[in-house]
Amino acid sequence: MGDYGWPHVSYGIRYGGRIRNTIAKNLAGQHEGFQRPAFAWVPAIAPAGMVVNETRWFPLWKDDFLIAALRGKSIYRCRLHNDQVQYVERIKIGKRLRDIEWMPDGRIALLGDKSEVLFLSRSTMYAVDCDSYEK
Repeated sequence: MGDYGWPHVSYGIRYGGRIRNTIAKNLAGQHEGFQRPAFAWVPAIAPAGMVVNETRWFPLWKDDFLIAALRGKSIYRCRLHNDQVQYVERIKIGKRLRDIEWMPDGRIALLGDKSEVLFLSRSTMYAVDCDSYEK
């Protein structure tokens, strides 16, 4: 954790479209005196919850971050390598998501905007033998 400079340093604009002074002065994203983010969404996805895949149920996603988003109506799967974002995969759900959590049985629980709960489980088509999963 660190000081990333919000609201003094940003890659975007404020709600309502008002341009921040740092952007107007061409200082957007400079982060002088602040810690730089490893990755930034522009435009923002409105992240609402995050989990790290440490379960044996989704071995192909081992150590990936899963981020629930309000704006994109999606989950974003992020793979890191050497503390840098290697790639981001958007998994469209079609509903604004407020939270994400792993269930004990391996399913992913998603909390929707209207207090609805959705459950995702892995497809047998992509399943890897869970007993051979390395921890």
